[in-house]
Formats: sequence, C-alpha cells, structure tokens
Amino acid sequence: MRVPVPFTSSETTERNAALLARFQEQFPHICGNDTMSDVRKFQALIGDLNSHIERLTAPFLSASVLRYQSMLLYASLIFAIVHLFSLPTLPETLLSLPVDGPTKILLTGFITIIAAIFLLGYRVDRQRNRLTNAVAAESTQSIKDYINFLMVKRKVEEEFWARLHNRIWSEYEATNNAVFAVYDSKPSITRDPMAVGRIDLEQTRKLWPDLSESIESKSDFVETISAELDADVARFNAKMFDLELEKAPLREELATLQPAEASDSHQPSLRHLELMQGDRALKQRARDLHRRHIRSWIQAANGVTELIYEHTVRNPGPDVLAMSKDYEQTMARVVAARTRYVALEVGLPVAFAIAALALVWSDGLPA
Repeated sequence: MRVPVPFTSSETTERNAALLARFQEQFPHICGNDTMSDVRKFQALIGDLNSHIERLTAPFLSASVLRYQSMLLYASLIFAIVHLFSLPTLPETLLSLPVDGPTKILLTGFITIIAAIFLLGYRVDRQRNRLTNAVAAESTQSIKDYINFLMVKRKVEEEFWARLHNRIWSEYEATNNAVFAVYDSKPSITRDPMAVGRIDLEQTRKLWPDLSESIESKSDFVETISAELDADVARFNAKMFDLELEKAPLREELATLQPAEASDSHQPSLRHLELMQGDRALKQRARDLHRRHIRSWIQAANGVTELIYEHTVRNPGPDVLAMSKDYEQTMARVVAARTRYVALEVGLPVAFAIAALALVWSDGLPA
C-alpha cells in the first residue's frame, strides 16, 4: 500500500535515494532487480531439458515386444472372426483345427499367455526407458527445485519486507499524529498492515539450507534499519518535545486574547499578530522536523512499493515464476504424449484381446 506523504515535495532527496538503494539491494527479487539473472539460469535449465524432450516422447517398446503385440492382435482377430462367421474349422494357417470346446480353451489360453508376455515385456521396456532417461528426469527435477527455490526465496523477501514496511509505517503514523497535533487536527490517513508470518523461517532454514545465509542477512538488515529509524524518531520526538514546550504558553496567551480581539473593531493588536505569527512558525517547524527526520523513510518505503507494482503489474517483463507456466505446459504435453503412446500401443491391443475373448465366450462352450 502506498502511503500519501503530507507536507513534502515530489523531489527525491539524497537520503531517500540511499535508503531506496539499500532496500533494493536486500530485496532484489520483489523489486525486480534479479529478474534477468534468474531468467538466464532458468532458460539454461529449460534448454538442457529440451535436449531430452525427443527421448522422453520417443516410442520405447522393443521389437520383440512389438512382435508379441502383433501376435496378440492377430490371434484375437482370428478367434473373433471364427466366432462371428460360425466357421466349423480354423483357417489352414492354424492347422485347420475344428472349432469345438477344447479348441476354444486352447486358443483362450494361447491368447492369455501372449497377452501376459506382452505386458511383461512392456513393463521391462518401461523400466529400461526410465533408466536411460534418468538424465532427463534429473533435468526435470532440477527445474522443479529451482522454481520452488525462487518461490521460497521471494516469500522470504516478502516476509522481511512486510516486517520492515509495517515498522516504518508504525513510526510514520506516530510522528504524523504529532505533527497534526500541532495543527489541533487529526490525520485522515488509514492503512492496513502488510501480512506477516506467512512463512515459517526456522522451517525454511531446515528445508532450504542455501537460504540460511540470506535469512540471516535480512534479519540483521531489518534490525539495523530499525535501529536507524529509532534514532531518527528519537531525534524527532526530542525536538517535538521542545516545540510542545514552546507551544503551550503561546497557545494559552493566544486563547486569552481571542475574546478581546473578537470584540474589537476588526483591528487585532500587535501582540495578537505576533502570537499568530509564532503559531504559524511552530507549525512550519513541525513540518520541517517531519521532512528532515521521517520523510525519507516513508518515501523510500513507497519507492519499494512502486517497484513491486511496476515489476508485477504495470510492466512485468520476463519472470521465472511466470515462465514456469510454459514449462508446466511443456511437461503436460510430454506426459500426454506418453499416455497416448501407452494407450495406443498397449491399452488398445489388450482391450481388443479381452473384447474378442468376451465375444467368443459369450455363448459358452459349443455343443
């Protein structure tokens, strides 16, 4: 959420730029600074996977297994034709056996054995294919691990940024209230704090050891920045305390003169003008104190918010987590191709054999 800053110009101060640069250095992913390096590494992994795509989608049934597939289809077809056309004997190619009960049992057993050998051969070829494609599987797993790593890394940055953002806003809100108190008014700014605690950092250290150093660094950074913020807030509060000491007697005297000035013929006294000028000077000093000590913090925080919005909404550009959708679609097509291959080369022949046996045995044994 971008917080509007009262009493400030749109110019970027040197301190604001320095703070923003420090924030970008610690939170590069959410600010979009590490996008291209992530993309290049991801593209390298994708390129390695693409070199194995042809192997992943290539037919893997061996010639011997395909022979049993042909035998299964041929025997099932002959068995079904003999039954459908009520042939008294099998074709000459099958020794012209009479179509009786023993023959049906013999052919059923023969087809069943061929189907079993075919399925066993398919299983062996599939396991062999998995072994030969182990490199491709490792490449696929590397991409998954890298995507998960980036997602967790971004969540870590979002967690620490939410903590720091809420801390800056909390101090801004308190100091802003103090400035408005000088004006005898209340601020109209409201905000919803950013959600924190969406990731278990200790568990993340255990699951992702490579992120331990980053987590430690960001934790130290938040503590350091918070200490610097506290120092600025302390300086602001000390000077505001002195200002309040000056304001109290001035406002009291001004209040005593107000009724008398109101009853006069529109000619305020010199003392009243001096008090009014002093009151305006106090308000200006309060604004200057806020600009000097707090302005840079909230503007730097707003700058990070703008970068996040620019990176994720206005001008996303290339992003690994977005490109991962293309990878998921590619892998879905690979899985679909392998599924269709197995269905066509294994499922259909076995289903045809089962249908042929069911058809032949639907009438029971011949008389």
